[in-house]
Amino acid sequence: MSAAERTSSGPSAAVKPWMVLATLSSSVVFIGLNTTAMNTAIADISVEFDLSATTVGWVISCYLLAAAATVAPAGQFGDVFGRKRMFAIGLALFALSSVIIAAAPGTEVLILGRTIQGASSAVLLPAQLAIIRLVFSKEQQGMAVGIWAASASATFAIGPLYGGAWADSVGWRGLFWFDLVLVTVSAVLGWIYLRPVHEDVRGGRPDWTGAALLALAIFLLVLGVEQGRTWGWTSAGVLGSFAGAAALGVIFWVVEHRVAEPLVHFPLFRNRPYLAGVLTTFAQGFGLLGFLYFLSIYTEGYAIYDYSPLGAGIAMLPAGLCMFVAALVFGRWADRVGYRVPNTLGMVLMGVGAALLVVVGADTPIWLLATISCVTAIGVGGGFSTTSAAGMSAVEANVSGEAAGVVNVARYLGTVMVVALGTVLMLSVSSSRLTTSLDEAGVPETQALEVDQAMSLSQADLERSIEEVAPDQRATVTSDVADASADGFHAAQIMIAIVSLLAAAASWVLLGERARSSVPEAAHHRGPVVHAVSH
Repeated sequence: MSAAERTSSGPSAAVKPWMVLATLSSSVVFIGLNTTAMNTAIADISVEFDLSATTVGWVISCYLLAAAATVAPAGQFGDVFGRKRMFAIGLALFALSSVIIAAAPGTEVLILGRTIQGASSAVLLPAQLAIIRLVFSKEQQGMAVGIWAASASATFAIGPLYGGAWADSVGWRGLFWFDLVLVTVSAVLGWIYLRPVHEDVRGGRPDWTGAALLALAIFLLVLGVEQGRTWGWTSAGVLGSFAGAAALGVIFWVVEHRVAEPLVHFPLFRNRPYLAGVLTTFAQGFGLLGFLYFLSIYTEGYAIYDYSPLGAGIAMLPAGLCMFVAALVFGRWADRVGYRVPNTLGMVLMGVGAALLVVVGADTPIWLLATISCVTAIGVGGGFSTTSAAGMSAVEANVSGEAAGVVNVARYLGTVMVVALGTVLMLSVSSSRLTTSLDEAGVPETQALEVDQAMSLSQADLERSIEEVAPDQRATVTSDVADASADGFHAAQIMIAIVSLLAAAASWVLLGERARSSVPEAAHHRGPVVHAVSH
C-alpha cells in the first residue's frame, strides 16, 4: 500500500502527495522570507526607531528565541492534537503577528510582534515535516524533504532582496502587510489538499511542565549571552542567567524521565542517525543565519560598502541561488547514496566557505565577496535538505511531530546562538582593533571613545560620530572603522567555520555505521520506536 493510500481518509478523498508538498512548501515560503528579509530591512527599521546594535540583535533574536522555545512543544502538540490542526493554528498566529509588526508604533510592539511570529513559525515547521513523513514513502522522503528545503532555500535566496525591495520602495511595513496575502494562499491550499490526509493522533496530555522548563532555560541562556558585553561577563545578572539555565536544564532532564508523556524522549538520542540529524541541524541553522545576518551587516556598513537594503540583497543573490540549487541536488543525492556523504559534505563546504570569507577586506571587490559566499551557500543549502531528513528517517510516524519539533529546536537554537555569540564576538573584536588604530592615528581620546561607542549603536550614530572628527583625520578614522568592521566580521566567520567542521566530523562518525536501536523496552511502550537506518 502506498503512502498516499495509507493516509487517505476514503475513496472519495484521495491524498495527492505532491499537492500536499506544494501546500507545505507555500507556507515555508513566508517563514523563510520573514526570517531573512529582516536582515536587510532592519537597517531602515533601526533608523526609524533609532535602535542600538544590541536592540537590533534583540529584534532578530526575539523571533528566533520564541521559535526555539516553542518548536518542541508544538511538535508534541501535533502528535497529541493533530498536525493539520497545528498547521491551521500556525497560519492564524502568523497572520496576527504580521499585522502587529506592520502597525507597530515603537520598539516594544515590534518586538512583541516578532516574538509571536517566531512562535507561529515554530508551530508550522514540525507540522510540515511530520505531514511530509505521513504522505511520502520512505524511499521518496529524501526527495520530498529536498524539495521542501529547496523552497525554503529559495526564500532565503531572495529574502534579502525581497526585504530590501520593500524597504527601498513602499517601506519595510509593506513587507509584513503582504504576509497576509501569502498566508491566505497557504490557507486555501491547505483547505483543499490537507483535509484528505489521515493521521494517527495518539492523544494524551501535553507536557506543559517540560515546555515551560525548556522555554525558560533557553531564554536565560540567550539572555546571558546577549547581555554579557553590556552587563559584564562576571556580573551577577549574567552569571545568574547561566546558572539558572543550567539548573533548569537539569530539572528538565529529571522531569522528562518521570512523566508519562515527556516533551522529549531522551532515548531517541541513542539512535545515531537521529543524533546526527539533531547536531548537524543545529550547525546548519548556525551557519545559515550567521552567514546571512553578518553578511548583511557587512555590506550595509557605513564605512565599508554602504549598500542600501536593496543593494545588499542584490549582492547576496548569487549565493542565494546556489543555496536553492544545492538543496534540490543534495536531497535527490541522499535518496540514492544515503545521508552520510551528502550531509558531511554540506557541513564541510559551509565551514570552508566561512573560513574563506576571512580573506575579505574592506577593499575587496563585491564580485569576489559574492563568489566566495557561494561556497558557504552550497553547504548551507545542501545541509537544509539532508540534516533534518537524516534525523527524521530514524523515527516512526506516531512520534514524527515530536521528533521534528526536537530537530527544529536544534535549528532555531543554532540561529539564536549565532546571532547572540556572533554579535558579542564581532563587537568585541571590532572595538579592540578600533581602539588601537585610533590611538595610533592620534585621534583625541574623547572623539575616539565616541566613535568606538557608535560602532555598537546604529549606522546613523556611527556616521555622525565620524563627521564630528577633525576634517584632516576623517578619512583615516573612516578607514580604521572599515578595517575594524572587517576584523569583527572575520571573527564571526571563524566561529561559524569551527562549528561547521565539528558538525562535519560528527556527521561522518554517527552516520558511518549501521544504526541500532538501543531504546529500552519500557521506552517502547510509552515513547517513540526508533528503527535501524543504514546509510
